Amino acid sequence: MADALDKRSAEGLDAAVEKAFNDAEKDVYEYEGRRYTAHAAATLFPLLRGENFDALVSSLKLYGMRNPVLLLGDRIVDGRNRFRAAKKAGVRIIFEHLDPGQDPCVVAMILNIHRRDMETGRKVLVASQLRRMAIRLEQLRREALAKADREKAAREQGSAAPVPEGSAAEEQVEGRPSGTVAPVSGQEPPGDADSGSGPGAGPAAGVEAAAGALEGEPPSGLERPSALVSRAKAAEVAGVSRSSLDRVDKVIETAPELEEAIADGKLSVRDAAVVSQEEPDLRRQVVDDVKAGRARTGAEAIEKRTGRAPKARSRPKASGGAKAQGDGGGVAGMPPLPSLGAAADGKTGAAPAASSVASGEVPPQRSARPLLPELALSPSLLMAGVRKVMPAIEFDPCSSETAQERIRALNWLSKEQDGCSRAWGGASYVFPPPQFAGRFASKLMGEMLAGRVPRALFFAPSDMGDEHEGLLLRSPQLTGIVHELERSMFDLEDGKSVKAPSRMVLYVFGFDRKVLYDPFDPWGKVLTVSSGR
Repeated sequence: MADALDKRSAEGLDAAVEKAFNDAEKDVYEYEGRRYTAHAAATLFPLLRGENFDALVSSLKLYGMRNPVLLLGDRIVDGRNRFRAAKKAGVRIIFEHLDPGQDPCVVAMILNIHRRDMETGRKVLVASQLRRMAIRLEQLRREALAKADREKAAREQGSAAPVPEGSAAEEQVEGRPSGTVAPVSGQEPPGDADSGSGPGAGPAAGVEAAAGALEGEPPSGLERPSALVSRAKAAEVAGVSRSSLDRVDKVIETAPELEEAIADGKLSVRDAAVVSQEEPDLRRQVVDDVKAGRARTGAEAIEKRTGRAPKARSRPKASGGAKAQGDGGGVAGMPPLPSLGAAADGKTGAAPAASSVASGEVPPQRSARPLLPELALSPSLLMAGVRKVMPAIEFDPCSSETAQERIRALNWLSKEQDGCSRAWGGASYVFPPPQFAGRFASKLMGEMLAGRVPRALFFAPSDMGDEHEGLLLRSPQLTGIVHELERSMFDLEDGKSVKAPSRMVLYVFGFDRKVLYDPFDPWGKVLTVSSGR
């Protein structure tokens, strides 16, 4: 049985989802005599404004449009910022249509959630919104198919009048006994659980598309349920924990008015969970206090107003809006990834988050441990093994001219181009700066889930964060890991050398585990994953 939030989404009573549909219809783009509108999933990610947008315009003037605007029919699934910037820059806009088997909700998630400077709470919220949107689209898909079945049955019976909606005859057409309703589960996707395609248009367009299929036109993006109907799958694609997604869903079910405060970064998900347990009037006052700066957190605002501790047992230490979280990163090539701030000797700590760099603020370093400099090149001994298992490296998302003298990838992106902002393709070798290892790990999992990266080698420090390491280790495509025997000396792009602060690990995805031992035995200890796991 679907929970209350899932039921509201399916029935069109979810305010945030319906707002996204309405915003999509108003978000209109014109080019060379053709009219395009935004896909509802795309509207959940805010448009660039101000200096960031101007920087993207400048980048397009210099280099042209490298990444196409992704379309599903005449709806923009990804690339609204590039569309606007290209028109302003006077650059030709390139379009690409999604394949019928691609899930537009998943595509929107992968291409947007990892490339933006989002705090963790904002990522969890967007994952929740996209899942609820997928549930709504699945309900519309079912309604469209039921309508098509009714009309087909009416024609076969030779009846001029369609079967009345909601009648017993309609329910028999759908294969259900009279008086029952087909539920939309919020836990697992209905139908084919392994399906990778999903609905892709707003409510009206979805129904019209399915009806058009009776005349021989394929329903646009409505063939199968979206994978994001599953809460577990939505958490996996977004790179967030299932428990976090459960928590934000419970908050929105109890206190939907707090959704805006989470989206604005005024309340963290944990803080919102505390506030959601209070009475509606007090919730509104608490949000106003946090927005006005009269309290740092919702819990603090409750104590100031009531003189008591919050009703909820869990009390966050600080508001998500008060601290920069996540791994930083830029937007679609501009601004570029911030420097790690590491000198050639590797003794300096992490760099400020991108949001603080943009605002001119320099927050305290999150960790005092030394990091491997971003100028470090892949060890030659390791690359000898890489060459044996991956003779042709098809894609390197985080590289440089100097690094390519060793990697020799067929396609690669520089660090300034922000590899997390673009779609990947083919067998990939990934060696990101340690500061952004978690961000690239999450991006890799999304690209493999989307089917664009069949095999990959991911090179990272052994002391990478537990959350991101766990994300890699849980991947069903993982076939082995190679632990460095002892800390290596790394050559740097400036000609110097430095010893790694910690040992390194190579994560291997999509290869036969039997081929790993000989190539990597000289460099590290090979551990393979049982094929029966």
